[in-house]
Amino acid sequence: MKINGSVLRGLRKQHNLSQEKLAEIIGVSTRTISFWECELKKINKNLLISLVDYFDVPVSMLTETNEDNELVSTIKLSRAELYQKENMLLEKLMRSFEQYAKDTSYTSSTCDIYKQTKKEW
Repeated sequence: MKINGSVLRGLRKQHNLSQEKLAEIIGVSTRTISFWECELKKINKNLLISLVDYFDVPVSMLTETNEDNELVSTIKLSRAELYQKENMLLEKLMRSFEQYAKDTSYTSSTCDIYKQTKKEW
């Protein structure tokens, strides 16, 4: 499993641990800690659990990679685009209601129609 090396390095430094001390705690070599921090070596599940337990963090914090961050950013962007399109459609709908009200001398206010429509969405 791929580990986020910069997060591991940050946690290690937060806890004032050297690579040697963390290696001793987890039961691996200093070189292994270095490889994980440089993201040159994958971690097995048992050792990942040891790190998660020691640092008291969720697994996702140590396994989240830059690729995951890019995916999350893409999803957020997609949501923002959808929100923008939704607002454009609502504005267009509002203009249609206003035009309908003018054309038919509709007695109810456009705001009431808009509010009702927004509730239904």
